[in-house]
Amino acid sequence: MAVTQGDRSHRVFLAMAAEVGETAESEVEDARLCHEIRDYLERSEVAERVESCPAPAMVAELCRRYGLPEDMEEWLAIADAALEELGFLAPADDPPEDLPGPRSAPGRRPRPPDTG
Repeated sequence: MAVTQGDRSHRVFLAMAAEVGETAESEVEDARLCHEIRDYLERSEVAERVESCPAPAMVAELCRRYGLPEDMEEWLAIADAALEELGFLAPADDPPEDLPGPRSAPGRRPRPPDTG
């Protein structure tokens, strides 16, 4: 599934939010930790790393930082499903739409006869 550079931070955050949602003991802890992760991801030096690192590596780093289980594949699959549902990604099983072929250039008009 292709993720554009701009969507990578969304993918990482959604993966972490899914993990926090599964592991947090209360809604208050869930909200606090998600807010903390979001603030961390918005730091310029971290945002640059998110855009340059593979998502599984970034999620693993965040899991270690926040003491969460490192099951990146599960959390990234959940994030991908959410991005797909929100319209950021095309469904994995949908083939790309056929793009129209190049338009043929209109034929040259014949020159009018030289009558002069």
